[in-house]
Amino acid sequence: MRLRSRHEFIACMEQRHVSVRELARWVACHPSMIGHLRSGLLSSCSNDLAMRIEKALGVEPGTLFELPSEGRSPSIVPSNDGRWW
Repeated sequence: MRLRSRHEFIACMEQRHVSVRELARWVACHPSMIGHLRSGLLSSCSNDLAMRIEKALGVEPGTLFELPSEGRSPSIVPSNDGRWW
């Protein structure tokens, strides 16, 4: 699912005092995935991971990531430099 705003994602993590590594551990992904979402290198992730991230951060579904029916639903989209991840 597509991340609505990396800035909101970062703010949500900071409000809850959650580090990249800690969130990655909670949602069972590599810390680089969280780091790439935060930096903007990636703008989307799988639906399953997006749901785990929102649940781990204690936000309602669709708060940080667009729900599947809100737009295109590829699990991975190109970054700003045109590369596919």
